[in-house]
Amino acid sequence: MYILVKTGIFEGVIITELIESLNELEYEFVVDMLDENHIYTVPYLPKYYESNGRSKL
Repeated sequence: MYILVKTGIFEGVIITELIESLNELEYEFVVDMLDENHIYTVPYLPKYYESNGRSKL
């Protein structure tokens, strides 16, 4: 990920609101790489992910 950020391929990241509390170590890694201004948080919608998985069948 470091090379992707430093070369400008990754300019930001979208995460669900649960990541910060459930995966604190990885969240801090992303903050160190991108800065909090480039992290966009969206609500976690479990039903959306379930229907998305079924639609790939």
